[in-house]
Amino acid sequence: MMMTITSRAVFVIALLAVVSASGHCASVWDSFLQKPTNRAFTVLKSAILSAPQRCGQKTQLTHRQTDTLFAYIQDGSPVAFRAAALMSSCFDGGDLEDYFRSVGVYFTKHPRDFLDVAYKERISDEYLRYMITMLPLSLVDNFDAQHAEISKRILLLKAIHDRRFIKIRDKLLMDLEKLQTDN
Repeated sequence: MMMTITSRAVFVIALLAVVSASGHCASVWDSFLQKPTNRAFTVLKSAILSAPQRCGQKTQLTHRQTDTLFAYIQDGSPVAFRAAALMSSCFDGGDLEDYFRSVGVYFTKHPRDFLDVAYKERISDEYLRYMITMLPLSLVDNFDAQHAEISKRILLLKAIHDRRFIKIRDKLLMDLEKLQTDN
């Protein structure tokens, strides 16, 4: 009987430790997502970079947090884009596709900021290609709208002449022009 009480006590303590660890991470993300400001991003970035693993339990987003983060990106929040860029290697499957599509929408609202974040955060060419070429799901069955969106993105890129971004811009233009030719 004493063993049962001890076993239960150990289980409860272990459970509380897990909940406490999860709560700490969730509160950091929740705090950022409640009001994604530069200050909140600085706190979040510090927590992510000081974690033992970037994609570990302490930095992982919940499904609800991921949806909120992507919504902020689509609405044009540069700090949400930067926060997601920190965690992009942790996204997989549908979350990764949603990330790319969200950032594509962000690009259409803030093309120069998109290139600035891509440059500063050293986003890979592969990820940049997906970000710029994956279109919103609402355009899936509308080829005219797809063509118009691709043309819009090409024009937005051609309007950027900042020397820091020319290499990235030119690669993305090639990707979009190839996509336009294939459609």
